[in-house]
Amino acid sequence: MVSEAVFEEKVEELEQWIASHNSLPEKIENIVIRRYLNSVNADIEEAKKLIVHSYTMRTKYPNLFYNRDPLDEKIRQINNVVDLGIPMPKLTDCKRRIVFNRLIDHDPEKFDFDTIIKAFFLAADHRFSFVDEQLPNKINAGDIPVFDMQGLSYRHLTKISLSTLRCYMKFTQEAFPVRLQEIHLINASPVLSRLLTILKPFLKARVSKMLNYHLPNSTTFHDFIDQDLMPNEYGGKAGEMKDIKSNFIKGLESQRNYLTSDKHWKPRDKNNNTVTNIRTTFQDLDID
Repeated sequence: MVSEAVFEEKVEELEQWIASHNSLPEKIENIVIRRYLNSVNADIEEAKKLIVHSYTMRTKYPNLFYNRDPLDEKIRQINNVVDLGIPMPKLTDCKRRIVFNRLIDHDPEKFDFDTIIKAFFLAADHRFSFVDEQLPNKINAGDIPVFDMQGLSYRHLTKISLSTLRCYMKFTQEAFPVRLQEIHLINASPVLSRLLTILKPFLKARVSKMLNYHLPNSTTFHDFIDQDLMPNEYGGKAGEMKDIKSNFIKGLESQRNYLTSDKHWKPRDKNNNTVTNIRTTFQDLDID
């Protein structure tokens, strides 16, 4: 691990590099650059590849990354159906953040998959703006995604758009500025087997190895995660999930100007929808 002084130098170098390329947004926030750099163990060339890949993908899927608004009625409605990327208040002992996802309303007719994925990325961009002043480099050590599978039915699976799923899987596995070591699926049911069949063509081997499955009423999840860090509904002490989510959504909506501003997300060169002048490959980048 590099020193904080060296890390700061690399962040500054990346800021200058970003400013020199019209194919990237006008302003990528300092804390977001830190996350890109941290996610590749402070390797500046790999960070450049990751940034290029991330913002190129955004231009290729404008329906999921552009023209979004946390106050949009469809986004607000879908937040009543699912909890998406809700960060728990406290970090684990290894300074990782538990990020919770679950169905609230189990009615498949309300399961608008495209809007769910759009809202998920919106929530993630808000979460990536968090600054942990007390931690080295002002960011946590990584994320631990938790997916509660309760309420998921075969009818939900019929609502999945494969093109949107492909984007979600590619972006979260290749273009997210996070470090992952484990992913947990709790309250696993027979539906999960069918879901994994759908996911298999898009699931990278290194990510597949991170998956941990936990049956309903099992305690295996707490072999990995301190139960106290979970919401009260899950036997923890983090607070009621509705309150945790309410605070997160308030923060999300308060960042509306940032999340809807083109200068943070779209290329400065409006005629260039791909990062052609800084082409690079991303195939060998590992998510640690």
